[in-house]
Order: sequence, then structure tokens, then C-alpha cells
Amino acid sequence: MPSETTSGEKQIPIFYDFRLLLFLFIGLRLVILIAYDTGQLAYYGELDIFYEYGELTTITGRLPYIGLWMEYPPLFIWPNLAIYTVLITWLGLAEHSYYTVMALIFLLADIGSLVMIRKIGTKIYGPDQGMGLAWCYALLGFPLVQMVWNYEPLVTFYMLLGLWLLIDHKEVGSAFAVAAGALTKIFPGFLVPVVWRFKEWKSALRYTAIIAGCGVLAYLPFLIISPEFAVASLRALSGKSSWNTIWALIDGNTSMTGNFGMLGDRLDPAQATQIMGNPPVIPPWIALLVFGALYVFLFTRPMRKTDRSLVAFLGVTWCVFLLWSRGWSTPWTQMIIPLILFVFPDREGVLAAVLFSLINLVEWPLLISRGLWWGMYITVPLRTLIVIGLLIAFYRQTRAVEPAVVGDEL
Repeated sequence: MPSETTSGEKQIPIFYDFRLLLFLFIGLRLVILIAYDTGQLAYYGELDIFYEYGELTTITGRLPYIGLWMEYPPLFIWPNLAIYTVLITWLGLAEHSYYTVMALIFLLADIGSLVMIRKIGTKIYGPDQGMGLAWCYALLGFPLVQMVWNYEPLVTFYMLLGLWLLIDHKEVGSAFAVAAGALTKIFPGFLVPVVWRFKEWKSALRYTAIIAGCGVLAYLPFLIISPEFAVASLRALSGKSSWNTIWALIDGNTSMTGNFGMLGDRLDPAQATQIMGNPPVIPPWIALLVFGALYVFLFTRPMRKTDRSLVAFLGVTWCVFLLWSRGWSTPWTQMIIPLILFVFPDREGVLAAVLFSLINLVEWPLLISRGLWWGMYITVPLRTLIVIGLLIAFYRQTRAVEPAVVGDEL
């Protein structure tokens, strides 16, 4: 609550000053970037891979989706190539300049996520709780390290922007935000079934049409210019064997990561669907049928039409996907953390976010980067149990009676 100074002026308590939080949030990250070599900080992430993609294009003269296939959607891989070309090819700067610029871009995205977390938290619970959730996110270590490891901060921002616009009843804007996110990485698209569950069918149809239309516009030029490499890029994920999941333990793929083979393989479209590792013991269609049926069951249950229930159902969607998915990547943690904080804005929720982060960081980079693959037999079951627990908890919140402090009815 505001207090008065000796001169009688209103003074905002320090922890209620969002500008101060932004200053600390940005300052901490800039200090880390200045104090440490970004090339070394990026070692455990994917930035070095994205740098190598730029090198591959420069050496071969082939462009993504045209002369080589890419497992990443075009809205990230093409800007990534542009940044590499300007910094390394045109300006002749050192490699660490690329990592620094990318980290600064991800920092901007994470600032946007912090703003969205405060806005969404305020919409659901009120300004005090919204500010508290922003502080919790700012103090969590996982988003901090992702700034110099992976491009998940961009994906998280798009997801949160789409979520904020959706609960603010701006479905068209939300659809465009989700489309941009899905063309960066598919996960913001999880908001589509949420819209179908919580909005009228006409709004949901328009929402889906906007996203599908953006997808067609993004991919159609590549399909026309180079159908072979464009189709190979779209099919790349189907060639992945299981990794870092319960399915991987069952299949015996205990020394697999989410990487897609050698860099040069991207020059050959046939390599996009080449299965690496052991084939699945349990046919994928069985898993799809089981978890698809589970999701349909949860989708059709009665739910409260509130902002908190909507966010909780997004969490349900994430959890069902993670249980079904044959692969897991540690950076995905960043997109789940805000959902945990939104739905469980208390000590237990914060502890759950911290525990989930720690287990995944123990797996990578602590164990796997050192070749300690046996650790998967500990971390994978633990993570799976946590996801099951989150699924149950999220689902209960979609049906729970909300306290009076929650956001407006949808």
C-alpha cells in the first residue's frame, strides 16, 4: 500500500514498483553478459548449433527450406540467418558477437514475458498478486540461463502474449500472436484447443483460420520454390526416435538427445526422416490413441468459464502432450513455469516450479553433458511423476470453485 513521505507525498513501497523490478531484471542479465564470455555461456544450449547453420549456408550457398532442410520453423531460422550474415559475413565480427546479439534479443523477449506475467496475474488475481508473480518469475534461475542457451524466451513470449490477448477478449490479436509463435516453435499452438473449449465456435473457427492462413502463407513460397526440401523440413520431426522420456527408456534409447544428426545431413532430403536410435517398442499409434482419448475425455468435462480455468486447461494440454511426446528437451521448462505460477500462485506453486527446473537441469546439462546417461533412469521417472501430478492439479483447477478474487467470467 502507498505510504507518505515526510513531505506528505505518496510513496509506492519498493516491492510494488514494477519499474524497479524491470531495472533489476534487466540489470542482472546485462551484468552476466558483460562479466562472462557469451560463447562459454552458450555452450550448453543450442546457440552454437544455430551459429553452425549460418556457417553451413555461407559455405554451401544453400538457403533454409530451399537448398537444405531445417527442423526449425521459418520465422526463427531465417532471422537467425540474417543476424549471422550481418554480423559474421558482412561486418566480419568474432563469433562471440553473434551469441551476444542473440542473448540481447532473447532478453528483450524475456522482458516481454515478465510484462505479460504481471498483466495476466493481475487480470486473474488482482494487482498485488500480479506483482508477486512477476517477482517470482524474475527471481527464478531457469529463465535467466535460457537467455544465453536457447530461443525458448521468444516462444514463451509469443505464448504469453497470445494468452494475455485471449483472456483480454482480443481473439484476433491473440491468433496472430499464436501464429507468430507457432512459426517460431509449434508450442504456442496449444492455445488453439483452449480456444475451442472456452470460446464460441464461431470465434474458435476464426481463430483457427487465422493461424492456419498464416502457416500457409509462411510455407507456401518454399513449397513452390523447393518442394523437396520444404516437405523434408516439415517431415523432419517424424524421423526422430525417442529421447529423454519414458518412451526412450522403454525403447532403449538411453544415450539420445534431441539433435538431428550431422550438420551435413541437411543437404540430403532423405536424411530428414532417417530414424536414429532404436525403433519404438510400443507402436506410436497406440500411444496417440490412448493419450488422444484421454485429452478428449478431459476436454469434454464440465469446466468453469474463468480466466484461471482457461490457463489451467492450457496446463492440462501441455501435460497430456508431454506424457504422449516421445521426446523431451530441457528448454521446454521455460514455457511451463509461468503456467504453474498462474494457476498455483502460492508457496507450493513456486516450489513446484523450482523443483521442476532443478530436475531438468540435473538431467541437462549436469549429467548428460558429462556422459552420465544412467541419470536418465532417475530424472526421467521423476519428471514424469511431476507432470502427472501437474496434470491432475491443473485439471482440478478447471473444475474448482474459484475465490472471488479471480478474473472476470469469459
